[in-house]
Amino acid sequence: MSVDVEVRGSFEAHGVRLHEAAGNSKGVGIWSASLLLADYLVEHRPAVIREGDVVLEIGAGCGLPGLTAAQAIHPPPSHVYLTDIDEETLRNLELNAELNRKPGDSNTTIITVTALDFDSPEASSSVIPKVDVVLAADVLYSGMSCTPISTGADFTFDDPLLGPDEWRYYENNKNVAQTLNYFLKPSGKAVVIAQPTRGDDVPQFIKAAAELGLSVTVGTPSVASMERSASQAAHLRFGGDVEGQILLVVERSAAALDSSAEKFSRE
Repeated sequence: MSVDVEVRGSFEAHGVRLHEAAGNSKGVGIWSASLLLADYLVEHRPAVIREGDVVLEIGAGCGLPGLTAAQAIHPPPSHVYLTDIDEETLRNLELNAELNRKPGDSNTTIITVTALDFDSPEASSSVIPKVDVVLAADVLYSGMSCTPISTGADFTFDDPLLGPDEWRYYENNKNVAQTLNYFLKPSGKAVVIAQPTRGDDVPQFIKAAAELGLSVTVGTPSVASMERSASQAAHLRFGGDVEGQILLVVERSAAALDSSAEKFSRE
C-alpha cells in the first residue's frame, strides 16, 4: 500500500519505525508525551497490556504509543487501533502503521488506522469495538476556537483578538472522558500522559471522568523514563519538555462496576 506523505524526518524507538511529516498539522510530529507513554508501556510490560488485548490509541498523531504496544509487548495484543481526526495526520499515521506491519506473520498484532472524533465517539463504533486498554498522550486541552469564514479551516488561538469572527470556547477534556467511557470494557483501563502547564485541564478531566463512573489515579513517570524520553525529544520537531508531565491511570470505579453487574444480572 502506497501512502502519499512528504516525510520530514525519521525516528526509531522500542523497535518502532516512524516518520514525521512535513505538513502543518500538529499531529504529524512526535511530542514528548508520546515518548513518555511508549516508554511507560515498555517499562511496565506486561502489567498494562496483556496477550490478546484490544488496544485503542486516541489522538494518536504519529502513533508511537500504539505501535509500541504492537511491536514491543510480548506476548502481543491482538489488535491495535490508531486513531485521529485530521486527514493529514491520518495519512502519516497510515504510513507509520505500514512501516511496522509484518505481512504473513500470524503471531503479530493487527494494526488498524481509522478516524475518531472525541465529540462523537459513537460514530466510530462500527469500526472500533470495546477495548481493554486506551492510550492517550497529550489529549487534554481547552481554549478558544474560531472558523475563518473565508477558508472554512479551523484554527485555535489563545487570544480572540488574533483571529476573525465565530469564536467559541471548547473544552476537550470532557469529550476525552466520554470517549474513554464509551470504548472501555468494564474491566478495561486507560493510560494518559498530560501536560502540567495547561491550567485546569487535568482537574476538569478528573471531574468529568468521575461523573461518568471512572476513577483516576494520578502519578508521574519514573525518573529513568523521563531521562530516556528527554534524550529522544531533543531531536524531534515538537519534542518539548518532559519534566513535570502527569501520568493518569483511568479505570471504572467500584460503584460503576457494581452497577454494571447489577444491570447484567437483571437482564
